[in-house]
Amino acid sequence: SDMKPHSVSLKDYQITTNYEYWTAPKYDQDAFLVGFITNWNEYNLLPGEVNSYFQNSFVGKTYLDPNVSKDTLVLSLGRDRGITTERKPVKDFTEDKFLSSDIERFFAYDIIVKNNKNKQVKVTVEDQLPISKNEDIVVKSIELSGGVLEKETGRIKWNITVDPGKSVTKRFVFSVRHPKDQTVSGL
Repeated sequence: SDMKPHSVSLKDYQITTNYEYWTAPKYDQDAFLVGFITNWNEYNLLPGEVNSYFQNSFVGKTYLDPNVSKDTLVLSLGRDRGITTERKPVKDFTEDKFLSSDIERFFAYDIIVKNNKNKQVKVTVEDQLPISKNEDIVVKSIELSGGVLEKETGRIKWNITVDPGKSVTKRFVFSVRHPKDQTVSGL
């Protein structure tokens, strides 16, 4: 009656959701809360824009497309400043070795995840080793601190649990070997 658009709730659902945090400190030091919803197909959801609320607070908008979801519907619920992450180069490992016609450079990073909340949290941490498309440049994984390496993409994934007020550190070390006459950038 006032000639303005209005949003109206047609149906509200209380859905059981498993929550987990996800972070990629190489790109962003914030952790993101992600909800995993199973049995979502019972609700006959339609594709469209979704307003997400968490603990009675608006956290953002997303687009829901049930046609592309499989058995679990994954929804991002935004940044959570209660989990902090840091990615630091480890100076002791950063060195160059000069071999006959090659140079081998070593790199190491510590990823520190701190839980500032008063409950235990599960966090998925991702990083990446460089991928060489040149057969003269060889990247070798040396240490992953229990991380799982996907060789095709170089993606490393850690699934960790962090107790309240504690932090967990994961270190990964790799080397890059290349001919002396070639420069390698982006490391």
